[in-house]
Amino acid sequence: MKKVTWFLLIITVISGFYLMSCKEQAVSKSGDITDIAKEFLNLLIKEDFKTSVTCFDTTMKTALPENKLKEAWESLITKAGAFKKETSIKKDKEGSYDVVHITCEFEKTPVDMKIVFNNSKEISGLWFLPPEKEVKSDEVKSGEISDMAKEFFNLLLKEDFKTCTTYFDSTMKTALPENKLKGAWKSLIAQTGPYKSQKGMKKEKEAGFDVVIINCSFEKAPIDVKIVFNNKKEISGLWFLPGK
Repeated sequence: MKKVTWFLLIITVISGFYLMSCKEQAVSKSGDITDIAKEFLNLLIKEDFKTSVTCFDTTMKTALPENKLKEAWESLITKAGAFKKETSIKKDKEGSYDVVHITCEFEKTPVDMKIVFNNSKEISGLWFLPPEKEVKSDEVKSGEISDMAKEFFNLLLKEDFKTCTTYFDSTMKTALPENKLKGAWKSLIAQTGPYKSQKGMKKEKEAGFDVVIINCSFEKAPIDVKIVFNNKKEISGLWFLPGK
């Protein structure tokens, strides 16, 4: 099976990178968020982590101080190789949040940098993800269902709803096509805030069906993503439930 996702999902703390002025050199938040996102990436490329952390709010300065940001970036470089160039940038919406996706070419693999902004131009989420790609429907059914569930969930995080629907059985494809899946996900984000981290995962049986439950932490509430598979390893049910 061609893996839809690969090595890395980092920095799942959703507490905000605050773009603020300070006495030291800092990133201005007066421009468009795409400009702010590009400037933040440029600081990472230059390994100017001291200036990078001036973008953070007080919570993120505690959670991801200069030394930890440096470690996170160096971990990415170890796996992806040296940065080569930016290949594309796009802006999107997740509920009330603005999102900038910067696709980058590294020496070993392309990487999508996802930066989430609130309405004050504070960065409230940062991920380094594999880029979106086309996946044929017969390529998603050969793996273990817990791996398939994680791949499906990572596609939701990247908002690649088109590829998500290739995991569905015929009934789900009719009931929850790409546009409705997008609406359901956007509604979830509007209520819970951006995704923060995965807390756990379990597999169980339910009336003859295989079920995978992914326990997630979002900014405002915990959520359990319940994914039901039929005997053909197709998704035949999907719920976003209150977590503990």
